[in-house]
Amino acid sequence: MKKLASAIALALVFANQTAIFAQADSTDGLQNAVGLIVEYRDGVPPVAPDGQVTGQNFAGVHLANTHDVGSGFTAVEFDTATTDTEANNIATNLRRDPRVLQVVVDHDFSITPQSLEVSAKNKLALALGTVFKPASSPLSPRVVDAWNSSAPYAPQIKVSWAAPKVLNGGRLAGYQVWKSVNGGAYSVATTISNPKVHSFTLSLGLTAGAATRVYVKAITKLGLAIKYGLPTKAVSVTPTTRPVAPTLTGYADSALNKPQWSALTLSQRGGLPVTFQVSATAPGKPTLTCTTTSTTCLLPSFSSDSQYSISVSARNSRGTSTSASVIRARDPYFYQQWYLFGPFGINAPQAWAQMPATYANPVVVAVIDTGFTSHSDLNPQVVPGYDFVSTDQVSNDGDGWDPDASDPGSFNSNPTSKSSWHGTHVAGLIGAAANGIGIIGVAPGVKLQSVRALGGNGGKASDLLAAITWASGGTVNGVPNNPTPAKVINISMGTETASTCDAGVEAAYQAALGRGVTIVTSAGNGDSNNQPMQAFESYPGNCLGSINVGATGATGDASYFSNYGLGVDISAPGGDDRVTTGTQPDAAGMMISTLNDGTRSPGAESYAFDEGTSMAAPMVSGAAALLYAKSASMTPELVWQYLSSSVRKFRPGTECALTVGTDSQRCGAGILDVNAALKLVK
Repeated sequence: MKKLASAIALALVFANQTAIFAQADSTDGLQNAVGLIVEYRDGVPPVAPDGQVTGQNFAGVHLANTHDVGSGFTAVEFDTATTDTEANNIATNLRRDPRVLQVVVDHDFSITPQSLEVSAKNKLALALGTVFKPASSPLSPRVVDAWNSSAPYAPQIKVSWAAPKVLNGGRLAGYQVWKSVNGGAYSVATTISNPKVHSFTLSLGLTAGAATRVYVKAITKLGLAIKYGLPTKAVSVTPTTRPVAPTLTGYADSALNKPQWSALTLSQRGGLPVTFQVSATAPGKPTLTCTTTSTTCLLPSFSSDSQYSISVSARNSRGTSTSASVIRARDPYFYQQWYLFGPFGINAPQAWAQMPATYANPVVVAVIDTGFTSHSDLNPQVVPGYDFVSTDQVSNDGDGWDPDASDPGSFNSNPTSKSSWHGTHVAGLIGAAANGIGIIGVAPGVKLQSVRALGGNGGKASDLLAAITWASGGTVNGVPNNPTPAKVINISMGTETASTCDAGVEAAYQAALGRGVTIVTSAGNGDSNNQPMQAFESYPGNCLGSINVGATGATGDASYFSNYGLGVDISAPGGDDRVTTGTQPDAAGMMISTLNDGTRSPGAESYAFDEGTSMAAPMVSGAAALLYAKSASMTPELVWQYLSSSVRKFRPGTECALTVGTDSQRCGAGILDVNAALKLVK
């Protein structure tokens, strides 16, 4: 009778657990503790293989007479009467067993029917309803890959089973499916409340190519009690999907007929063997193809007079996915332009594939610099500009401000002084034409405007202020208004010693922004000596309102000469002759662009390599120009939003990734990725 009374009392505990324990603590009929009520972790048997109650060694006393009392709990008894204090100590010890979820002390209560207002018949039925065994395992477990062409990139598996034979007095209420992915811990994948359902398709939490193991338990009910039955044996399957599209990353040799793409992980391959096919097309030319299982492929030779669109497809037995196209320019020095397509270039060929041959929105980029020389890679792109070099700055053209913005040479009175042709080099990086001659610019379809502000002795702030105002469409007294105002202004100049921004140039910046013009400046090359210089010290890049650009080399780290720290907004390739990895021997880590071979006065057009933040700023100016060309509603604010939010982060361990004191952004937001920026434009 004592056991039946305990069972009835326990059944009532689970019907109203909080109320009963509260009452038990204050009942006059409380007797000595008679045992424990234990909940073991799922799958842990109450009795160990040696016949002892599981956890007895932790409890420290002999435990006996285990019996299931429903709701996942097991009752065990003490051999001898035990005080509450002793029982609580035993319970505390048993809780240390990792196989145990919870333990409460079991008491013998003297409870009358009136105090609980439950009839004897109901007490007996409730007690019988809580003491039953779990069901046997469901039968015939099976799992298969359930890939569906309507969701080709989503791994799915289908689990099926038959009902268990033995329910042990309970009523079949449903099933529980457990899964383990790639050898990890099992977790509940789904609970099914319909006992007639004997299959389920899983899709959440799966990984293509990763083995998935599953087992099934039956759920049975009796009265208020619920039992999760014995599991089936685990069955396994590896889900598969269609492969994801590869990403073209560059070229494997100087001929540019060995495209490279990123390797695909097992999951990205859809868990299946994959072959890659490269396709290169050009108007009026045969399609060039090659097939491989590697990450590079040798195409037949390109026609030298054609610009090709290249894509790569990944194929497995579930289907094919094709990359976005990239443009392989036909310009002969393109293979030297690592900064456009190399591993740490700006992804220009992918960006070009997003743009029409003729830009929907014509864009002018003003280059405030030394002026341009005549060059066949630039001349088709050039619109009229203006010369703002004052006579006292050694204008070398015989006068001061005038409409002739060509570069007469930036030499000065020093007999050894040579002309740099700096503006010509900068202009080619931004917008050299895609014409099969020499190189190609970041934005080969833009118009270029020479706005001369640097002469033989450099330049002065008042000339620069006038140049910014005129280029952006503002009025400069005595000078005709600009007939083709710029949308982007590139200013690749800077002081070699610390200098603060003046109010005039900063006001010119703000006025240009108000006209919808983006200004891009170079952060300066003051870090090339033993006294590193921070970008906020280099004028005019330190004036508020411009996108100030630091330089990186071919391996993605800061160029040795680039200013750093506060004032650098973003980084872009600017060359670094101390880091030649990933560049052609002729390039030696530097950047090729248009130039002139004259020593002091203009000579023949040429191409040459150079490095500096002066070369990094044109990368960003060209990217900004493409944004304006793609969207008629582009603004300076949106340009910065798209450029800064699409950068590639600096590799861990590089100088740019270091955080030193408060210098947490040594090289700006990241490295320019013009392709990613253009994708953000809707």
